[in-house]
Amino acid sequence: MRVNAGRTGLTLTGVIVQRQSASVTVILQGQGPIHYQPVAIHGSQLAIDLSHSISSLKFDKLQVGHRLLKDIRIEQYTQKLRLVFALVARVRYAIKVSGNVLAIQFK
Repeated sequence: MRVNAGRTGLTLTGVIVQRQSASVTVILQGQGPIHYQPVAIHGSQLAIDLSHSISSLKFDKLQVGHRLLKDIRIEQYTQKLRLVFALVARVRYAIKVSGNVLAIQFK
């Protein structure tokens, strides 16, 4: 399987979790352009699809353990990288992009 063939996207190089009492922010760092699409999936999960992107991380699951966010799964597909956020319940979120950084805040 050729991943990311033909187009360039983000190479995910880091995930930073910033915990506050009333919110949690997940910062995705990488190299290359960010093309993302939020996708609501069953239950209280949110996915962020990063088209034509790959991960250079050494893990595929990150335990968060916050009252809003349990964990983050990283799944590689042929044409995209998908991050699945396992939320405790349906929560509000905001996404901000600045250069090669994408930040998702959950409240």
